[in-house]
Amino acid sequence: MKLIYRGNSYDYHPELSSTGANAPFKTVNGYHAPYTLTYRGTTQVVDPTVEVAQAPLPSSYDLIYRGMTYHVNRDAQGVTTTTVQAANKPQAPSKAVPAALSRNYIAKVHKANLLQNVQRRLQVARERGDQELVRMLEAELNQIAA
Repeated sequence: MKLIYRGNSYDYHPELSSTGANAPFKTVNGYHAPYTLTYRGTTQVVDPTVEVAQAPLPSSYDLIYRGMTYHVNRDAQGVTTTTVQAANKPQAPSKAVPAALSRNYIAKVHKANLLQNVQRRLQVARERGDQELVRMLEAELNQIAA
């Protein structure tokens, strides 16, 4: 059977089991010989008898999310510490983020972000002169502030 996926052609010949159903994979106990897999036109040889080495976790790494850089350190006991700094600002002493932030703190930050977003949208609507949008955004601003 000829298959085409994302522009790559494959020849597929399923083996039929004694029951007549498709059985391309068989479970075999004992010794396993190396086998070949093909995915998106790339062939890989897999040897199930070879142990795969686990890569160690990095002790420190940097993450960037929405313009903020997070530097994560992990000590020998597995305890992690995180420091945050703005990616577009000059290097300043970074403030440590507590491991467990309170719900109250998170709610305040979220509300402040929502207010800032609505105020920015309100300013753009006023510059455009869209009075209907200004009225809707002011109502939204009053709801968030309440």
